[in-house]
Order: sequence, then C-alpha cells, then structure tokens
Amino acid sequence: MCRLFIGADPALWQPATRSVRIEGLATSVRLEAFFWEVLSDIAKRDGLTLGQILTRFITSRLRKVMIWKTFPPSSGSVVPGSSPCN
Repeated sequence: MCRLFIGADPALWQPATRSVRIEGLATSVRLEAFFWEVLSDIAKRDGLTLGQILTRFITSRLRKVMIWKTFPPSSGSVVPGSSPCN
C-alpha cells in the first residue's frame, strides 16, 4: 500500500469535486483524482454512470449500517457482511 503513495504522481492525490446524481438527487462529491479514475473505470466496465456506481456503494454501506444498528453483535461476534471497524 505504501508503494501506491510513494511512487504515485502527486496530481493523483489532488482533491476534485464532481456534481453527480445519487438516487435522483443532485449533489457534489469530493474525492482524490485517483479515486475518481478508479470509480470511472469500474462504472465503465459495468456499463454504469458515476452516479449509479456511487448509489450502489452508498446503498450497500447503508444496508450494512442498518444491519449493525438493528442487530448489534454480542460480545466479540461479528454480523455477517459487516465489520466493527466500518
């Protein structure tokens, strides 16, 4: 992971804000250029727009949070599909 930062072009880590639609709502998202490139590649590969891929990530995250809050783990157990670090 450290090699990713050490050898990388500094421009990849410059923040960039983009306007997108997530579940039909216009909003802006600020990420480093590297992450925008990765998201664009994933979206292109899957035939989706950036808004659609962000919607998938957000709804997936919300489901995990809802599971975690609805069914909190008992001492030391972890709910499948979630992590105490998230």
